[in-house]
Amino acid sequence: MLKPRYYFQGIPLLIFLLALVLLVVIWIRSDSLSKNYMNMIRQDLTVRAMLVRTQIEEHMADANDEHINQYCLALGKTIGTRITVIARDGKVLGDSDHNIHDMVKHDTRPEIKMAFAGQTGTATRFSATLEETMMYVAVPVRVRNNDVQYVVRVAESVSAVTSTLQYARRDIVLGGCIAALFTAVLSLLIIWKVSMPIEDIRESAEVIAAGNLDARIPVPQRGDIKGLAEAINDMAEQLKSRLQDLDRQKNERDAILSSLIEGVIALDSELEIIWLNEPAVRLLNITGPAIGHRLYEVQRHSKIAEFAERIVKEKQIIQEELSVNDVGKELFFRLKGNLLHDADHETIGVLLVISDITEIKKLENFRKDFIANVSHEIRTPLTAIRGAVETLQETIGTDPAMAAKLMDMITRHTDRLNALGEDILCLSSLEREGLREEFTFDHTTVPELIQAAVSLCRHKADEKNIALISDKVCDAGLDCDRQLMEQAVTNLIDNAIKYSDPQSPVEITAECVGDTQLKIGVRDHGPGIPAKHLPRLFERFYRVDKARSRKLGGTGLGLAIVKHIMYLHRGTAEVESEVGKGSLFTLTLPLRQARIRPPGTATATTVNMLPQTPTDAPSA
Repeated sequence: MLKPRYYFQGIPLLIFLLALVLLVVIWIRSDSLSKNYMNMIRQDLTVRAMLVRTQIEEHMADANDEHINQYCLALGKTIGTRITVIARDGKVLGDSDHNIHDMVKHDTRPEIKMAFAGQTGTATRFSATLEETMMYVAVPVRVRNNDVQYVVRVAESVSAVTSTLQYARRDIVLGGCIAALFTAVLSLLIIWKVSMPIEDIRESAEVIAAGNLDARIPVPQRGDIKGLAEAINDMAEQLKSRLQDLDRQKNERDAILSSLIEGVIALDSELEIIWLNEPAVRLLNITGPAIGHRLYEVQRHSKIAEFAERIVKEKQIIQEELSVNDVGKELFFRLKGNLLHDADHETIGVLLVISDITEIKKLENFRKDFIANVSHEIRTPLTAIRGAVETLQETIGTDPAMAAKLMDMITRHTDRLNALGEDILCLSSLEREGLREEFTFDHTTVPELIQAAVSLCRHKADEKNIALISDKVCDAGLDCDRQLMEQAVTNLIDNAIKYSDPQSPVEITAECVGDTQLKIGVRDHGPGIPAKHLPRLFERFYRVDKARSRKLGGTGLGLAIVKHIMYLHRGTAEVESEVGKGSLFTLTLPLRQARIRPPGTATATTVNMLPQTPTDAPSA
């Protein structure tokens, strides 16, 4: 249905134009008629004035004023025209319509002045005497010596002309109104006929513009609008196809860029962000809206913005590595920048690719430190073994006691090298990529696990007269790699024995925290660990007291092995320690590895883990 506001909106303007044209026509026609009628009256009065003058001239020489006035009265009634005779001094000598004794002098009248000047004078004005608008024509009368002695003036009311003009205007207005009404109705019909298909096209175009590309415009059967509707339908079909292609390409692009681990940022030439992916938001720690904002505004690393500015300025591909400080943590980024071009190959911005190489840098540094530590750990016993062999070669056969001592040194350092090699191989095996996914856990019980580890360390504990207390262990089932878990618990117990004073106890506990976690704790009463060493205690080759650790036979890898074993079991290894009060190492396993037996089957109760001030325990 066509909306009225569309096909009526031109009608007021059309009516206004028609009214304006009608007024102009009436004004022009009225003015023309008025001029024509006035000219006709003027010409008629002029002819009458000439005839009256001829009659007056014949009687003017011998006639007196009264005779002239009587003659004007008679002649005026005969011809139906007001006749006035005016003397040279302006005195009215005769008038056919008014008493001459009540009339003022007429020497100031414009038509009278022109007549006394020898010309035919005309004027149209309101007559105060007759109280109506009159047209006057005055002609000179020459009596003696061809001089103008009198003026004969004839006059006629123009009321008839005004009445005629009013009738003419009425006819014109009536005809104009009929014509305007007919034109308006005809225009309305034409507008309706033309606007109907145009309105359909407009409404359908709005639907298409709103995103409904399946909508189509009704096609008229004929006319120029038919071609327009068909063209718009073809355009909608092509637009739909192209938008589908663009959506597909955009989805493919977004999928590719979102799957990257590198951050990708597109900037314009003013370094305002056009687009970025989620890794870029994460790497640069962007918290608020980014698109439409300058790179300086959304992230705190000025080096990255300066890198983008260099690309815009130098207009070439640049790649470099940067180190930035992020809330006290040093991060390493590899940046690669390229230029963005439009269809005309004009530079419109910059494309940044940001890779986080912090872990790579850490691994490189770790590899260097590991090689240096391994080299140092191996060089020390090798140097001792070589010195012992050289001394043994010199004293063999001459000093059996020294030879035996040297052989014991060689054996001790060889055992240390062997232990170091075994720990390195074990650690390498635990760090193998994908090992966690290859695990198949076996079912065992917590008491069996703790008892096996205690049995392995019983001999070393007896040598130092150290009691291993394990009477606070919950009776729970556990899915784990038993060999690795025994090794982890054994390493902690072995460390506790090494760094505990003789005759001091080592407590081994196992606590079931609801049905979600299993906590295994090993507590010693040794010297404890200063707080500054706690964060690095589980690193490879890290020792609190290097001299004492080597003297006790430690390789520096025991706690690192424990940490990796817990990682493979999706657990954690933690330490609490206070100098002079000993250390507490805790292994926490999640529910996926710990299966609690039904209530009522436990043989021991959960114990307090004796929390300590957080410090660290000695490293293996």
